[in-house]
Amino acid sequence: MNTKVSGSAERIKRLNVPTAVLGIDLSPDEGWAYVATFAGVGQLNMESGEYESLYGHDSYASGVFHIPETQQLVSSGYDGQLRWFDLQQRELIETVAAADFWIWDMACLRRPGQSPLLATASGQYLAGDYEYRPRPSQQPNVKVWEAATRKLLHQFTMLPPVQAVALSPCGTRVAAANLMGDVCVWDLTVGDLAATREPDWKWQTPDFTAFGVIKSHCQVGGIYAVSFTPDSQQVIVAGMGPMVDPMAGNGRQRWQKFSLLAGQADQKTQSKDDQVGEGLMEALAVHPAGEAFLMSGRLRGGAFNTGVFSLVNGDLMYGFKTDSRVTQARFMADGRMVLAGTLSQSADADRQFGVVDVFASPVVDAGTSGG
Repeated sequence: MNTKVSGSAERIKRLNVPTAVLGIDLSPDEGWAYVATFAGVGQLNMESGEYESLYGHDSYASGVFHIPETQQLVSSGYDGQLRWFDLQQRELIETVAAADFWIWDMACLRRPGQSPLLATASGQYLAGDYEYRPRPSQQPNVKVWEAATRKLLHQFTMLPPVQAVALSPCGTRVAAANLMGDVCVWDLTVGDLAATREPDWKWQTPDFTAFGVIKSHCQVGGIYAVSFTPDSQQVIVAGMGPMVDPMAGNGRQRWQKFSLLAGQADQKTQSKDDQVGEGLMEALAVHPAGEAFLMSGRLRGGAFNTGVFSLVNGDLMYGFKTDSRVTQARFMADGRMVLAGTLSQSADADRQFGVVDVFASPVVDAGTSGG
C-alpha cells in the first residue's frame, strides 16, 4: 500500500496566550483549549480567542488534561506536582506531590467506560562522572496514574532526565525516553507498584544524544517526544541528533520508528537526512486516519520546523515554518493541526508571546495499490 499526503501550510488562525505554552488539551467538542503555560493553566476559546487564567503552579505548568466525565482538569508542573481543578466550581480540589524534581512531560489516554490514564516523566540531570554522563535516578521517575481517582498505579525508574512519555492507545503500555537516546517500554498488565521492575523493552539509539563531540553539562539534544502508532505495536521518537558543540543546537532534526517484537525493538524507518534540516524537535502527533504523523519543534536551519511524514514509508510529505517554537501538537478530529508554543520574547512587556496555531489538515489517501 502506498500512502499519499497532500496539503498546504495554510494557517487558519492564530490565537495568542500571555506566556509560552508547554502543554495543551482540547475539550471533546474542540471549542476550548486548555493550556499549561509559564504562568499556570488557562482556558482558551478556540473561536473567539478569549483567554482566561484558571490557576497556577509553584513553577511553570508543563502539561494539562481535561477529564470530561468529571469536568475537571489535571495538570503537571516543574514544581513536581499534579493538580486537579474543578471547572464548574472554579477551584483547586487536590494537589499531589508526584516527583521531587520537574515533571517534564505528561501523557493522557481516554478509555471509554474507564477512568482515563495519566503518565508523568521526571528526573534531574546530575553529572555522574568526568564525562558528564548522568547519575542514576534515586527514585521512580516514570509513573502511571488513574486520572479520576488520583491513584498511583505503576512507577518505574530509568536514567534521567526523562523528557518524554506516552501511553499506548490500547492502554497496556507506557513508553519513556531520555536525553541519552534511551527508550524504555513497560507492560502495564504485569505487576503493580514495583519501582525496580526492568522494562519489557529497552534500547539505546546513538542517533539521539544530549552530547556533542565537545561534552559539557549543557543538555540540548536527545529525545524530546515519544508516541505510539495507532496499533500500539510501534514507537516513534523525535528530538535532535548529535552535534559537535551541544551549545550550538545545530543537530539534525530527527525521528525514528521502532517495532516492538518479542523482547526486542526493531528499527523500521527513520527521517532521511536530505529531507530534514537542523533544530530541536519537541512534538509528535499521529493523524486521525493513522497513515501519517507530524513532527514539530524549533528551527535552527533548513526549510521547516513542522513536517508531515508517511507512517508507511517515512517520506516527508510536506513541511512548513510556523515562525514560532512548537512545544506541543495535536490533531483535531477532522485532521486540522493544532500547534502550541511560543514566539520570541521581546522588550515589550505587554506582548503576548504564547501562541496556539490551527493549520489546515493534510489530506491522506491510503487507497492506492503497491508496496
